[in-house]
Amino acid sequence: MAFVPDPLPPPLGWAPGLVRALSDADRLIGRLAGEGGRLPNPHLLIRPFVRREAVLSSRIEGTRATLGELLAAEAGAAVDRSPADLREVANYVVALEYGVKRLKTLPLSLRLTRELHAKLMTGVRGAHATPGVYRTTQNWIGPGGCSLREATFVPPPPQGVPQALSDLEHFRHIENPPPALIQVGLAHAQFETSSSPGPCCICPTTSSNAAPSITNACRRCATLENGKAGSRFSSAASSK
Repeated sequence: MAFVPDPLPPPLGWAPGLVRALSDADRLIGRLAGEGGRLPNPHLLIRPFVRREAVLSSRIEGTRATLGELLAAEAGAAVDRSPADLREVANYVVALEYGVKRLKTLPLSLRLTRELHAKLMTGVRGAHATPGVYRTTQNWIGPGGCSLREATFVPPPPQGVPQALSDLEHFRHIENPPPALIQVGLAHAQFETSSSPGPCCICPTTSSNAAPSITNACRRCATLENGKAGSRFSSAASSK
């Protein structure tokens, strides 16, 4: 069964604990912004965090590289790690820094998301699979070599990806949005569960019978017990 997220925003219960946590987080972010404003080059403070995020994010794809190895490789030192792994982690840094610069001329949007995905996939595994383009096959996450039925998580079927991401983009421009940190958290969760723009798969089926598995997956997705969200794909899925 695929997971199809409901459109944002969900009903929010402003419990005292949530309000207090949000207030504390806003205060600490304000303090950090104030300290950063005193630096002649705030990028020097941000740089290690960007690379740490790149290392952690790449692990979901099975890429193993440490922060120390990435920094050493950037400094030109010899590193006992696969160059391919280091390139994948480095691409996360390239994509993130590109995105920050691009935001000066282009708002956060699906167009920018596709551009970032193309940067992320340049010269690494999956580079042949139309980077920056919405996927056209079902992907899934699970142990290496697992089948779709054995997957830990299955995102929406491919015909549902454009609508799911369109809903996310619409949420970014709603009137009276929730506080920024709430909005960021919801958008992050929605994007992670909606799907990446390209045909990525953590445990791909490489045998010649992969296509029937994907087709059957799309049919199963049409039976989602998710109310309105499930019915959104029933017509497209049944035509597979």
